[in-house]
Amino acid sequence: MRVFTVILFLFTMIILSVSPVVHGKALKTGTDTSDLRELEIGRHKRFLNRAIDEIDMSLLYIKEDIRGLDKQIDAIELFEPVHREWELRDLDDWHRNYADWLSGKSAEFEKDLERYYTHDEPGTVWVDRYAEMQELYEELSRQLGLILKSAVKRRGMFEELLLRKKSLLERIGWEEDDEEIRDGRGEKRKVGDRGKEKKGKKEKKKKKRSKKNKRDDAVRRAQLENEIRSLGDILNHYAVLIEKGKGMQGWVAMKASDCGPLNDVAQAITGSRLSSVERSYERIIRAYERDIATIRRKLEAIDRKRSRITPVGTLRTLDRMDELSAHYEQMRSRYEHHVAWLKVQIGAYRAELTEIWSLK
Repeated sequence: MRVFTVILFLFTMIILSVSPVVHGKALKTGTDTSDLRELEIGRHKRFLNRAIDEIDMSLLYIKEDIRGLDKQIDAIELFEPVHREWELRDLDDWHRNYADWLSGKSAEFEKDLERYYTHDEPGTVWVDRYAEMQELYEELSRQLGLILKSAVKRRGMFEELLLRKKSLLERIGWEEDDEEIRDGRGEKRKVGDRGKEKKGKKEKKKKKRSKKNKRDDAVRRAQLENEIRSLGDILNHYAVLIEKGKGMQGWVAMKASDCGPLNDVAQAITGSRLSSVERSYERIIRAYERDIATIRRKLEAIDRKRSRITPVGTLRTLDRMDELSAHYEQMRSRYEHHVAWLKVQIGAYRAELTEIWSLK
């Protein structure tokens, strides 16, 4: 009996000595779990804030473009080619559809973020949103490509017409000169048969016809020169339209290419593996660094194009050159601002990578 009592006492002491350690470990584990959840929620919030910031920035640019297009449409003169207004309105409609879509996406992300500041379950409906956005960006690029394709085709038609008009202008007077040479040669052959009196009548008739031809040539030349100037104005319109379309198409393509890495980030930060989060952050950093390199090349191209602008010609030509110059300046400002924004995002993701490494 005494032996049993001793054994029971020793067993109780062992349990008491171990239980604080076990309890302390459980308490520490519970605290760590809570901290990790808080860090995870913080990543979600930062991701949603970045998404809203990026979309709102694009929306600001699009609305600025819409205001510019509306001004151009309102400034169209009565006797300008009607297709110019149609094409500007097509581009304007595309911008408005893009703006409406961006507004909807911004509202969706804001609603998702709001859930994290309420007592409701936050939810993760935003996780797959970038996969959907990539499809929409690609569709917008396709639609804009159709507008540009039509504009390029029309420009080619007007370029061919301009070449024909210039060729006609150069040939004015050639046929009359050839005819006079032929008449002169024929006259030499018939001098002996018809006599001097007929020769004099023909010379008078020839001089009279020559004066009339010269007046006709002057009228034709003036008409062709006016048509050539008008065609030049039309081609300048297409130069501006196509440059604006290409600039926006490049912007949309860049946004579409970023959706894949951003979707990976969204998937990873809602998972439990820090290694997946780390890889997704590294991928979006590389994507943003590629964007910066692409934008720098675009800035160099803009500088080259601006240097080739020659502000000479008709008033309409000068207007188109002003529009083109303003477009290049606008794109340069946007690209520079976006590079600065991308650098901030890269720094933020690198800071989060440091946080993840400290948890390993």
